[in-house]
Amino acid sequence: MLPHEVPAEARCRLTVSVWIGLLLGVITTFWRVSDEITASERLATATQPSASRPSTSHPAPSPLTAEELDEHVRLITDNNTPEARTLGARKLLRTGSAEAMRRLVDILESSPDLAAKQAVCRAIANGNTPPRGKGQDRAPATSHLSLIIEPLIALLGDHPEALDELIVSALRRFDLQSFIPRLLTIAKNSSLDVSKRKAAVTALGSIGDEHQAIGALMALLQEDGVLLRAVVLETLARATGVQHENANAALVWWESHRTMTQLQWLREVNARRTEERDRLRVEKAVLTNRLVTAYREAYLQTPEPQRPEKLLAFLGDEAAAVRGMGLDLINALITDRKEVGQPIKARLIDMISDSDTGLRRKVAAMVGDLRPVGAGARLKEAVVGEGDFRVRAAQVSAFGRLDEASAIPVVIVCLDDEASEVVMEAALALGTLARQGHALEPQIVDTVVSALVERYQGISVKHEDLRVRFLEAMGRIGHERFASVFRTEMEPGRSVRVRSTAITGMASLRQTARSAGEVRGFITAPEPEVREAVAQALGRCGRYPEDLNALAERLDSSQETIPAVRERAWESYQSILQRSPASAQFQQGVLFVKSEDPTDRRRGIALLKALKSDQSRFDQLSLQDRVDLLAYNARAQFTLNDYQAASKNYEQALSLAENPKSEQSRILSLELAATFFRLNQDEKAILQLKAIPIEKTQSGVNFCIAAHDVLFQEAGRRLADAEDASQFSAVLEMIESAELLFHEHLPDPNRQRVAELLNGLREKALAKREARVESLLGAIAADTDANLKLLGFGGKIVLPQVYNRLKQLSATTGSATGDEAKLIDLARKLAPDWAGYVPGCPPEERAKALEQLKSAKIKAKKVTSTMPASAPA
Repeated sequence: MLPHEVPAEARCRLTVSVWIGLLLGVITTFWRVSDEITASERLATATQPSASRPSTSHPAPSPLTAEELDEHVRLITDNNTPEARTLGARKLLRTGSAEAMRRLVDILESSPDLAAKQAVCRAIANGNTPPRGKGQDRAPATSHLSLIIEPLIALLGDHPEALDELIVSALRRFDLQSFIPRLLTIAKNSSLDVSKRKAAVTALGSIGDEHQAIGALMALLQEDGVLLRAVVLETLARATGVQHENANAALVWWESHRTMTQLQWLREVNARRTEERDRLRVEKAVLTNRLVTAYREAYLQTPEPQRPEKLLAFLGDEAAAVRGMGLDLINALITDRKEVGQPIKARLIDMISDSDTGLRRKVAAMVGDLRPVGAGARLKEAVVGEGDFRVRAAQVSAFGRLDEASAIPVVIVCLDDEASEVVMEAALALGTLARQGHALEPQIVDTVVSALVERYQGISVKHEDLRVRFLEAMGRIGHERFASVFRTEMEPGRSVRVRSTAITGMASLRQTARSAGEVRGFITAPEPEVREAVAQALGRCGRYPEDLNALAERLDSSQETIPAVRERAWESYQSILQRSPASAQFQQGVLFVKSEDPTDRRRGIALLKALKSDQSRFDQLSLQDRVDLLAYNARAQFTLNDYQAASKNYEQALSLAENPKSEQSRILSLELAATFFRLNQDEKAILQLKAIPIEKTQSGVNFCIAAHDVLFQEAGRRLADAEDASQFSAVLEMIESAELLFHEHLPDPNRQRVAELLNGLREKALAKREARVESLLGAIAADTDANLKLLGFGGKIVLPQVYNRLKQLSATTGSATGDEAKLIDLARKLAPDWAGYVPGCPPEERAKALEQLKSAKIKAKKVTSTMPASAPA
C-alpha cells in the first residue's frame, strides 16, 4: 500500500507513535544513564574499604541538665516548624544518654502529635549519630540509641504511610539484625491487625536493596497463611523488579539468588529494575496509545445504537487496559444517567471474577450502582475465594447497595475478616440491609444486631475508624439494643469522631424522648464537632421545649462562636417546630420577628414563611392568627427592606381580615401604603390611603394624623436623598397630597398643626432645591452634565439665579468669559424668546440683553405668585 493509500486515522496514529517512540528513546537513555550512575555510586560505597572512610568520631558531648532536656523536648512537641522540631530531636540524639533516649521513646510511644513523631524519625534518619554507612558503621544494638528500635517498629501501620517511610529510613541506621527479624515476626503474627502486618511487609520491601530483607520476604511466602501472600508478591516485585505468578515461582527464583553477596545482589537488583522499567514503559505506551486512545476515539465516533456492541467487545478484550477503558465508558453512562443494557450488565456480572485485581474492584462498585439481577449470587461466590482484601471490601460494600437480604449471612461472616477495611464495609452493609423501615423479619434483624454488638466488643479503642463505621451502621438500624453502646461511647474520654457518631446514633432510636434527654446534656461540650452532632441529633429526636431551649442557646453568636454549629442548631430548631402544633411554630416565629437582631428577624420570617407555605398547617391556625402571621411577616420584611414581599403579605392579610373597618385593618392599610411608597408606587399608595374608611370620631382623627405622618416621613426621607428635578417634584407633590388627604376629617387645631409641619417641610425642600440649582450653576463650566440637569428644573426655577450670576459677572473680565457663555446658552434654552448676547460685547448691549432676561424672570415670578399657597413654587 502506498503512503497516500493509508487511511487518515492510521497515518495519524503512525505519526504519533513515531514521535512518542523518539521521545521515549531519549527519556530511556537519560534514565538508564542516571540509573547506572546511581548504581555505580552504590557499588562504590559497597566495595570501598572501611579504612578509607573518614573518621566519624566526635568528642563526647557534655551531659545535659534536666532543664535542657525539657527544653529540647518542648522544641519537638510544641507547635513549632518541622525544622525546629527536628533540631530538638537531633540535640537529644547527640547527647546519647539513656535519659535523652527515654525522652525520645516517650514521644514515639505516648505523644498524640504526629509531627513530633515525624521529627524524631527524621532526626534519626538524617542525623550524624550514629554515623551513616554499612556493617560496622551502623548503630550497635547495645547503644542507648537502640532503645528506640522497638518504639519505631511499634508505630508501623498505625499512622499515614509518610510516617512509615520515615520509620524505615530511621531503622536503616541500625544494624539489620536489630530490626529485620522483628519485622518478620510482626508480618507472621496472624493475631495482629492486617494493617500492621502489611506495614511490616512494606518496610521489608523498602529496604529491598539489602539481601537479608529479601530473604525475610521469602520466608513469609513459606508460611501457611495466605492473607498477605498477594501483598508479599507485590512488594517483592517492587523491590526486585521481577514479577512472579505465584509463591512457588518466587521461591524457585530465590534458590538461584539466596547465596549472593551483598555486592552481587545490588548489581542484580539494579539490572532487574532497569530492565523491568523499560519493559513496563514500552508496554504502557503501546497499550495507552494503540488500544485506549484509538479504541476510545472509535467508540465516540460510533453511532449511539451501535455503542453497546463496542462496549461488549472492550469488556471481552484480552488487555486489562482495554477492559478498564470499557468500564470507564460504562461509568460515564451511569454518571449521565443513561441506560445500560442487559447484555452489558450480564458481562459485568461475569467480570466480578476478572483476572485483574483492579478491575475486579472497579466492577464490584459498578455492580452495586447498577444492581443487575443475579449479581448477588455471583458476589457471594466471589467474596469467599477473593485473596485481595481491597477487592473483598468493594464486594462487601456492593452487597449493601444491592439491598438483597439473602446476602446477610455472607456479610456477617465478613465481620470476622482479617482486613479491617473489609470489616468496616461489612458493618456498613449490614446497617443498610437491616436499616430502619426496611421490611425484614424480626429474627433476621436480631441476628444482625447480635453480630454487630458482639463484634464491636472486640474492637480496640485505638481503632477509631472501625468503631466509627460500626456506630454508623448501628445508627442506620436504630435498634434499642444499641442504646448501651451509644451511651458508653458518647461520654468524654472517647475520640471526638466516636462521640459524635454515637450521639447521632442515639438519636436514631425509636424512644425519641429518652434519646433527646440523653444527648441534650452534651450541647455545651468543649468540642465543636460534638456540639454540632448534638444539635443535629436533637433535630431528629427532639420534641419538647427543653430541646428548643437547648438549641436556642446555640443560635446565640455570643454563646456559640462556630457558624457550622449555629447553622445546624437552626435547622434542628425548625425541624422540631415543624413537628409541633402550628400554633407553637407561629408563636416562636412571632418572638423572632419582634427581635431587634436582623438575624433573628430573618429566622422569624423563615418560620412564618414555612408555616404559610404549608397550607394544611396554615389552615390549622385561627383566622386571627393567620392575619397576624401575615402582618408580622410583612413588618419584618419591611424592616429588612424586602418591600415587594412585604406588600404581598399585607395584601393577603387585608383579604383575610373579617372587618375592613376594624382598627387592625386600617393599620394594615396604612402600613401597606407606606410599603407602596418605598416601592415608588406613589399612585397606588395614595389610592390605598384614600380607600381607608374614616369615622367622625377621635379614633378617626388619630388615624388621619397617622396617615399624614406616613406621607410626612416618606417625603422627608425622599428629600434627604433628593438630587435632581424629578426627585424634588415628587417630594413637593407628596406634601401637596398630604395637605389634601383627609383634610375635612381633621378638627381645626389638628389641621393647623399638620399644615405647619407640611409648610415647614415645603420650605426645607424649596431651600434645598435652590441650593442644588446654585451648586449646579457653579459647576456648569466643569461638569458636562450640569447643563442637562439644570434644564430639568425648568426656567421658573433656574432663570432667576442665572440672571443674578450674569449680572454679577464683569463685562471686562476675560476669565469669566467661559462661565458667561455657558450661562447665556443655558438661559436661551430656558427662555427661547430671549436673544442673548455675545460675551465681550459693548456694555450697553449687554445691559439691554440682561434687562430683557430680567423681564423674563419677573414674568416667571408673576406666574409663581398666582399659585395657591399650598402648591409647590
